[in-house]
Amino acid sequence: MRHKHVFALYSAVCLLVLAGCRPDVQPPTESSPEEVYRQWLALADAPVDRIDFSAAVMLGEQLAAADRMDLVLDALGSPEANPKVKVLAVVTLTPLVRPEMESRLAELTAAANEATTRACAVKLLGFIDSDTARARLRELMGDAEHRTRVTATLMLARARDAEALDALPALWADPETGTSERIELVWSLPDEASERFAPIYKEAALDLELDPEVRIRAVTALGKIGDADAAEILDRCSVDDPVPAMREMARAALAALHARTASSEENAPETGEE
Repeated sequence: MRHKHVFALYSAVCLLVLAGCRPDVQPPTESSPEEVYRQWLALADAPVDRIDFSAAVMLGEQLAAADRMDLVLDALGSPEANPKVKVLAVVTLTPLVRPEMESRLAELTAAANEATTRACAVKLLGFIDSDTARARLRELMGDAEHRTRVTATLMLARARDAEALDALPALWADPETGTSERIELVWSLPDEASERFAPIYKEAALDLELDPEVRIRAVTALGKIGDADAAEILDRCSVDDPVPAMREMARAALAALHARTASSEENAPETGEE
């Protein structure tokens, strides 16, 4: 369970990194790559909720400039490394992943590796735009290990892979899918397919375990769907949700839904017997 908590924190941090919340490049340093790596590794000594991920990314920039990202990749793949080191590795690598890392990352997704290593390597492999990387992720969608399977599916879904998108409803309904994975799943849904994933958005809007930002995305999508169930959920959220921003967004989505419905009715062709 502790490994799952650490990996959930990693997922949240990576969402911030992907959204652009990352530090500027660290100025050049006189320290050797080995010394920089020791500083980087020491960051994992902190409690998991106090790890300085910004410092990790800046030190990673220094290692990348010295062409020594192999040190971080080795930490990710080490059977002896604790989960915090592996999370630190993948957060560091997320903005720095390069095509030449594909072979090493693919090796780390093999079943012989530890589960956290595999899931983190799958995440990083998903940032590489190549046919072979995508083919490996498709294989891993059927993996026996839950986190590996889920991560592969979500990374492909972000790339709008048809097979992965088809798998999302079943993944959402799977009792083994955790809250952090549901959050990532909602962010993986394509904006242009609100009606296709309406059941997911309807449940997400009412799930108070999800982040408010995720539920706001759900109510925004429901405002585009326009059916009676969506309107009812938006009405409930606009009154009962404990987050003010969520209530406000639900009211706006509900108003947009009603306006669009009224416009459709006004523009509908009249029918009647001659």
